[in-house]
Amino acid sequence: MRKRYSESSVIEKLENKLSNPKVGPYGFRDDVAYIDFSKGGHVITTDTMVENIHYLKNLPPADIAHRLVACNLSDLASKGAKPVYYFLNLSLSPAVDDEWVDGFINGLQKMQKKYAFTLMGGDTVSGGKTTTLSATFIGQPLINPPP
Repeated sequence: MRKRYSESSVIEKLENKLSNPKVGPYGFRDDVAYIDFSKGGHVITTDTMVENIHYLKNLPPADIAHRLVACNLSDLASKGAKPVYYFLNLSLSPAVDDEWVDGFINGLQKMQKKYAFTLMGGDTVSGGKTTTLSATFIGQPLINPPP
């Protein structure tokens, strides 16, 4: 029998594997983060993926994580920005278990290491019949923005 995840275990895994205490949210469980924007403008993008609409249910969770990150990174790149921070919102269906959560987080961790960005916060909830995943990325412009 597969072990059902708990919201607190998901948050703990996200905090331990994906957040950066040096940059840090205001207490990871508070849904709030402080970001110093004094160094100039930033580019912000967000994407949402719904199970069986944007990805097939049987796709490996690490691949789903990769897809969620890649669509956001593509948006940032199109505006000449590199990723710095992101917020993750998870509405997980009853079919999601610890194994799925671990695979998804490992996929996120791999992308974070490759592209040097960090998780700043987000929200997790128990969802309906399908899983819905959303990420909001904040990027630093590598070129001057349009006037």
